This record gives sequence, C-alpha cells and structure tokens, in this order.
Amino acid sequence: MRHSVLRVVALAAVAALAAITVIGLPEWASPARHAAVPPAGIAAAVDEWARLSGADTDADHNSILEVWNVLSDGFVEKSELDAGAMSLAAIAAMNAAVESAAPKAPQELSLVAVEAMLEVLDDPYTTFMSPDEYEFYNENSQGKFGGIGATVGLQNERITITAPIPDTPAERAGILPGDVILEVDGESTEGWSVMESVLRIRGPEGTPVRLLVQHEGAPEPVEIEIVRAVIQVASVEWRMLPQGIAHVEISSFSDNTDEQLSDIIDEAQQAGAIAMILDLRGNPGGLLSTTVNIASEFLQDGLVLYSMDGDGERVEYKVEPGGSAPDLPLAVLVDGGSASGSEVLAGALRDHERATLIGEDTFGKGSVNLPQSLTDGSGLYYTIGRWYSPNGHLIEGDGLSPDIRVGPGIAAGQDVQLARAVEHLEAQVEAAP
Repeated sequence: MRHSVLRVVALAAVAALAAITVIGLPEWASPARHAAVPPAGIAAAVDEWARLSGADTDADHNSILEVWNVLSDGFVEKSELDAGAMSLAAIAAMNAAVESAAPKAPQELSLVAVEAMLEVLDDPYTTFMSPDEYEFYNENSQGKFGGIGATVGLQNERITITAPIPDTPAERAGILPGDVILEVDGESTEGWSVMESVLRIRGPEGTPVRLLVQHEGAPEPVEIEIVRAVIQVASVEWRMLPQGIAHVEISSFSDNTDEQLSDIIDEAQQAGAIAMILDLRGNPGGLLSTTVNIASEFLQDGLVLYSMDGDGERVEYKVEPGGSAPDLPLAVLVDGGSASGSEVLAGALRDHERATLIGEDTFGKGSVNLPQSLTDGSGLYYTIGRWYSPNGHLIEGDGLSPDIRVGPGIAAGQDVQLARAVEHLEAQVEAAP
C-alpha cells in the first residue's frame, strides 16, 4: 500500500489539484540535522536492507537512515516515533517485497522500507517521495503542470474533494464537494496521502485523467474523465449587496491576496458599506504571511495564531498594526472546504470577538509541513508543527464549529448561508449604539 507522495500544500493537507499551495513556514522550520547514532531498531532495518539488496550501508546515501534522522529532529510528535515498531514494519515490508517479486534495486527497496515506516506514524501529511516523484513535486510547485481545478483532503481516510474551483475542468465535469476519489487512472487510492493524490491527478496541460468518483448519496461510483488545464483563479472578488453589505469572496491566500483585499476594503468603505461578509467557503488556505496580513486588516493588536513544534517551542504570529477596518461589523462564512489558512483567519477573528462564524464545520487542517530533499534525490514531506488560534484552539482534526450553523442550499433563489449572514449583520448594525 503506497504511502508516498501536498497540505498545500501545503497543499497544504488540503491540497489543490490546480496548483500545490505551500503555506508559509515558521521561522524555526529548517532542514533537519542528522543524528549521529541511529537507534538499534533503525540500524537493524538498514542492515536488513543491505543484506537483501547487496548495497552499501553508508549513512549518507541511505534513505532509511536519512528519513529517521529528519523525523527524530523535526517531527511534530516525537513521542510517537517508535524505532522498534518502524523497524519491524520496514523489515517485514522489504522481505515481503523480495519474496513476491524479482530482486529489487537498493533504491526501490529503501522506498518500500520507508513507506512502511511512515505507515506506523499514521500521519496523512507525512509522506515519502521517490526521486521521480520529488522532481515532479518541485515542478508542480513551480506551476509547470496543469490540474483539474479542485481541492482535496483526507476525510475518514479517504481522498475527498473539498471544493471544485468555479469554471474549471473539475466543475464542468460534475465534480462536487464531498466526492470521494476511489481510483485514479484505474489505480485504487486506498492508503494514499493527500500529496500523493495531488501528484497523481495533476499532470501536463491537455492530458486526460480518469477518476472513479463516489458522489455523496449516490448508490454507485461513476468514472469521470477530465482533461487537465492550467488553472488561473482570481483569489478575491467582491460585490455590494442591496443591504449595503460588502460580500467578499476569498478563494485562496496567494502572494497578493492581502493587497487586493486592502484595496477592496477601501472601495467598499468609500461606497458606504455598513458591514462586510468574508466568504471563506471552499478556501483551502495558502501563504501564512498573507493570512496574517488579512487578519490584521480587522484587528488592532494581539495574536493571529501561534504554532507548536515537536520540542514544545511556541512561535507567535502577531497582528500587524495599521489595519483599515478594525471596527467594521463582520461575519465569516465557512464550510467543510474551509481549511488551513482560512481556518486560521476565521479562528483569529472569532477569538478576538471581531466576527461571527456562519455555515458549517471547517475541514480541520492545522498542520505545518515541510519538504526535505534527501541525498539520493528522493524527498520527505513531513509535519513539523500545529497551528493554534489565539485562545489555544487546536485547528488540526476537528476544525472550527460555526457560531450559527446553516447548511448549504438555495431557498427562494437565495444562498441560504449568505442570507443568514446578511440577516445577522443587519441586526448587529441596528443594535449598535
């Protein structure tokens, strides 16, 4: 079962099938230092790898040792690094691979071993990449490949669509929020990580990919073929509602989203906006610096968030002074596609009592992830920290629950979640001194 290579991203754990979104890394994130002496269990796995493959056990060129050293130095939950269990899993997997197939090259056998070690961690955002996969990952990160135009995450251990991007191949093909991807080009996604699903679904512009998709509530899965394209989406759009409320939709936090939002706030206030709705539904996150800057537009001081690493070190991200809308009445729309950076923003605004969250539970992606290249050209994408809201709410796992729960839908031609946000803000403005 593959556990190799997305958050997105960092993609982010939620990861974009349009482009891999990498959330900004904290100041303490840096390439891991290699441990001098590995535990006996890991050394035993390396010895077994050398016996089965006939390869040199040089630590500088062995992925098993390198991965252990990276994880022991920087993994977010070091207490869960069980060298004995990881060694047993690696040895069993290597022997099974040798017994069931022709002799494997040393690098192939080390990939089998590392994937088995990572299975023991049970962390969906820690994943191993072969040299080819890591090269593909880097090319994806640089925007050289196309996608289908959707974001994915891991829910109930299944690769799940969090949101299709409007007017993209995914949406036009009928991909819906909550769809479970069962197969990609005939290969089962069982056991895949988020990042692996991203790299398997993405590919050169103009090429097709076949997905076996289980729609929510449908009795049988359907096969959908989608032709990949280069996805370009404006990250912020807005309109003035008849009630004098600015409706601002933020689809992701890219490098200039904060600047776009600043201009929109000025335009909206000059146009007489009495309140604002930040629509973060389907927003998979993005750059941490952008997220902090956006939160700072609505806050005067204090924390936007903080992170904790595997050594218990806390890093705080504070409000940048000079925000242009610290008093503007505010509501935030969220749903199951709101993840990572959008959860950070929503959590900060609620903890500071600046906004009411309306909609559905958010995704629950609060991991800090880092790619690490290895000597043989392979790579490790691993979790190095967790995000917390200013009041200490752990985002990873359960996500955020809305203050006002409203399911999706259209009633009388209106978006019911948006209509509820308008109703809430009108009451707030009317009740204000």
